[in-house]
Amino acid sequence: MARARTVYRCTECGAEHARWAGRCDACGEWNTLVEEVATPRAGDGGAARRKAGVGALGSGGRVAQTPRLKEVVGGEPGIGKSTILLQVAAQLEATGVPALYVSGEESPLQVKLRADRLNALGIAPGLAVVMVGDNPASHVYVRNKQRTCEELGMHSVGHELPATTSQADLLALIDRLNRDPAIHGILVQLPLPKPLRSEPILYAVSPDKDVDGLHPVNVGKLMMGEPRFVPCTPAGIMAMLDYYKLPIEGKTAVVVGRSNLVGKPAAMLLLHRHATVTICHSKTQQLSVHTRQADILIAAIGRAKFVTAQMLKPGACVIDVGINRLDDGSLSGDVDFAAAREVAGWITPVPGGVGPMTVAMLIVNTVRAVQLSIGIPLA
Repeated sequence: MARARTVYRCTECGAEHARWAGRCDACGEWNTLVEEVATPRAGDGGAARRKAGVGALGSGGRVAQTPRLKEVVGGEPGIGKSTILLQVAAQLEATGVPALYVSGEESPLQVKLRADRLNALGIAPGLAVVMVGDNPASHVYVRNKQRTCEELGMHSVGHELPATTSQADLLALIDRLNRDPAIHGILVQLPLPKPLRSEPILYAVSPDKDVDGLHPVNVGKLMMGEPRFVPCTPAGIMAMLDYYKLPIEGKTAVVVGRSNLVGKPAAMLLLHRHATVTICHSKTQQLSVHTRQADILIAAIGRAKFVTAQMLKPGACVIDVGINRLDDGSLSGDVDFAAAREVAGWITPVPGGVGPMTVAMLIVNTVRAVQLSIGIPLA
């Protein structure tokens, strides 16, 4: 009798793989591999097939019939062919997510429908992105944001200022945008070049237009459990956890990094979802003692491959926020991905994990800003 053999075949190009991976080596598509188990059956002469991979959810929120490792992948804009709706979905499509749930109820389809309804009312959601200096990575990021807005029928304005811009001139621009009724959301691209100080600039943005969620008013609302605008990257992390039905309540979560943009708001969001949360930072002693307790580990410290496999709890969900340029020109996260994937139960790659979610949540926040400005629900 022939012996059963397991292979993983790409549904896009048909390439055969000896082991499961998040991305097909042949065509580069994400989440297209299905497991084929060649088990001869009497009378059919064929192979029994069963699907595996991210998105096939089973009971208890686990991915059905997948290998031990599951990669929560984001990919890059344009990867994958299951585009949902325009670019907001293309950004989310990169995650392999057919329906992203924000706050447990809001999907990209709903966001698009809200944008369409606003357009029908003669309101084009307006986003202003302010960038100072000539950071190539920031230029790419800003262009992605603007393209997303345009393809959704949103009004997008980019202000690219020289590094010599003064604090007073930048504050004057923010004031004009605050008073512009066509602009509903304002995002200041960080970091700002020296000697500019980011705090006065961020605090000058109207709390009602602060789609980055960094104004003290919005930070306070998040602290009180009444979030209005949540920083985009932490919001994207929570959306990924929700989509993949990864349990949060009662779990031990460790956030490595205490930045205002990621670490602190991510910890607060997890706390509001009843996780037991520990924040670690550069002064934390015996860091591994904490990380090895984590059911959910978020790495956001900006140090390439800092989190090793030995620092992980077997089966943990590992969210890698970092993106670092190595000496050979390649990109790496804060987690040693190659080693960590052998221990983690779920893990995000870099690039292509958290990044696309950040842009998607920016769109969500901009639509919410419109809702706030007109004072009517657009469910």
